[in-house]
Amino acid sequence: MARADQYADALEAANEELISFADSCSEQQWRTLVPGENWSVGVLVHHCAVGHEVAASWLREMVESGVVAVTPEDLDATNASHAAQFADIDIAETVTLLRRNGESAASYLRTLTDEQLDREGEFGPAGGGMFRVDRFAGAFARHPLTHLGHARDALAEP
Repeated sequence: MARADQYADALEAANEELISFADSCSEQQWRTLVPGENWSVGVLVHHCAVGHEVAASWLREMVESGVVAVTPEDLDATNASHAAQFADIDIAETVTLLRRNGESAASYLRTLTDEQLDREGEFGPAGGGMFRVDRFAGAFARHPLTHLGHARDALAEP
């Protein structure tokens, strides 16, 4: 199996896990604050749905120009704005976005060649450090799974 397919498969599996989680949430759970994230479960899951699209655009930038110019400060401001804008997002809308953006990101991952995956680019969100494209492609699945773990912890019974 091609590396690109492995990254896409991992993203699809992570996204399905996140969708199942979202679908299982009650309205009360959806509005529960996630410690450490300081967002509700709903905002956190919606962040992951939007994150699929953002990550795919950053990956394109790395492949095409070798630079993702977003700074950590830009990312923090965008995340804060997102949390405020989508504080009341509903489960069904979020699941729809997860499906659409997850499928789109996985499809893009599948188009990458080994030569493209072996490229290196300056990655602004990490302070401008150099990252290989395949390292970032591997993070596609880890991002939602990390947030999902935090959301599950927030809903765990004491």
